[in-house]
Amino acid sequence: MAHSRWARVVWGTLLLLWLGAEDTHTLPVALLGASGALLGVGGALARAYAGQWQAGGALLPTASGGLIGATGALLTTFLMFFKNSWHAHPFPDYPLSMLLDMLGRAPVWAAAGALLGGAWWLWRG
Repeated sequence: MAHSRWARVVWGTLLLLWLGAEDTHTLPVALLGASGALLGVGGALARAYAGQWQAGGALLPTASGGLIGATGALLTTFLMFFKNSWHAHPFPDYPLSMLLDMLGRAPVWAAAGALLGGAWWLWRG
């Protein structure tokens, strides 16, 4: 439990550092979105299904991975939009086309998360 709390503190600190920087690259925000989804959704699922990961076969870890992946893309898009709103430049750091492209990648992120969840189940089993 303490590790999760410190991971959230580190994530929040990195988020605040990223918000203050004039950065238009997608890698930092994508890493923040994916790790935030893993901490938030993954932590909630781990608490809800503690000790039941093996009972349901591959379905639960695979579906959980897909949910975490899709949430990562949505959170990344939200963070990009929030930074645009926060800085309020005449020309946004992340244009609308980039936000829509990130939303369009949500199914791919969900598929990647599902594959990683299934791989995790195979590795742990």
